[in-house]
Amino acid sequence: MKKTTIITLIFLFGILILSSIQPTYASVDYGITSIEHSPNPLLVEQNMTVTVEFYDSSKVDALRLLVCELAPEFICDPAPIMMERVGNTFSAEYVFTQEVNATIGYHIQILYLNETFIILPDSQDFLSMENIVEPLTGDFYFSAGEIEEVSNSSGFTIGLISSAILIAALLINRKRK
Repeated sequence: MKKTTIITLIFLFGILILSSIQPTYASVDYGITSIEHSPNPLLVEQNMTVTVEFYDSSKVDALRLLVCELAPEFICDPAPIMMERVGNTFSAEYVFTQEVNATIGYHIQILYLNETFIILPDSQDFLSMENIVEPLTGDFYFSAGEIEEVSNSSGFTIGLISSAILIAALLINRKRK
């Protein structure tokens, strides 16, 4: 075999090996297994609960929740809410006082025992998630969604409708006899 043929084969073999290796993408997760909020949809003057779960929170000192109106105006609450800790899970509740149809978002502030401080989401983390929004350049939030109107159906109204249906059924049944 010629020297150039051997070099070409080695080169092609190298390309074949490199093309079969799947790239690994760095994903900084800070030990977080999930970040969730409920209910969905968000209702005016009702609680939203945000929960952050870690697989190991031994180096975490505290978490804070900052809720902002992302649209129609970008306005944040003046102070973040301290999240309560139970084991590796942190949670906080927030009551919506914003107008109906306002788009709400939040970010999580993680304070570590070594006094470092991280805000999630940021430009390097969690951006593969669909609910990340950037209302201002470089300022990322988890989008909780739009606030909806609370249903006006009351138990009294439902009781009246049920009573009317029952009376109509009794009258129809009497006429048949």
